[in-house]
Amino acid sequence: MIAVDLGGSTVRAALIRGRIIRSATRELRGSSADGVFEEICAAIRAVRAPVHGIGIGAPGPLDQRTGTLLAPPNLPFRNFPLAARLRKEFHVPVRLENDANCFALGEALFRKGKGHRSVIGIILGTGVGGGIVLDGRLYAGRGNAGEFGHMPVSRQGRCGCGKRGCLELHASGRAVVRYARRRGLRAESAREVSLIAAGGNRKAHEAFAEMGRWLGLGLAQVVHALDPDIIVLGGGVSKSWPLFRKATLAAAREHCIVPLPPIVQGSERSSLLGAAENFRRFL
Repeated sequence: MIAVDLGGSTVRAALIRGRIIRSATRELRGSSADGVFEEICAAIRAVRAPVHGIGIGAPGPLDQRTGTLLAPPNLPFRNFPLAARLRKEFHVPVRLENDANCFALGEALFRKGKGHRSVIGIILGTGVGGGIVLDGRLYAGRGNAGEFGHMPVSRQGRCGCGKRGCLELHASGRAVVRYARRRGLRAESAREVSLIAAGGNRKAHEAFAEMGRWLGLGLAQVVHALDPDIIVLGGGVSKSWPLFRKATLAAAREHCIVPLPPIVQGSERSSLLGAAENFRRFL
């Protein structure tokens, strides 16, 4: 089968046969829903494999039952029937799930969360997403549990979702770029800021530390609400975990009244493995 991981700026597709056999990544250059849909299809075709089924993880909010993307803040979809469009394009079964749920499921079953009863997955990318796995099963509430990126942590600024002070506004890849630019650095992505920091630039390190402090505040709220066995971080920004680990843990401890669980960096493969497992479970 084919697993797909749709993010705010890239889409990845992979052939899964118990493990990842082949994968392909494409930048999302389209500014319209149809343009991004074409990029998704191109990524699937780039895997160069017979398609028998598609499991896809995408940013929420979404409706798993109908396979519809409702209004993800960082993508141009509004009530877009993604699963139906992919079924029509490839003539195979399709299962849509929240991307952070797929990441959390992949980590819980195959990676850092294996052996733990309660696993929280946090995606740090263009935005901030979250997934909850309890006893090996996704917990989705009424369908969209785990939207940690839209917990209010301040009264400052307006998030892409339209609300004020969301964690995503303060602890995402876009936030890192904003903090870097405030300090006079020229950067277009969190990865660029990370590369500048690798060269020893103090201001780039400060930008990641600022992001880490906000993330720690958000994680303290997650721990207070769910008290999980482990929290696993994924997404492109998590690759820079050493740059904001200290600030994140310090802030989480400062705001948390209970002991912190382990907070660790996960694998970018987990989202794809989780999307494949989610598809398998709903066959």
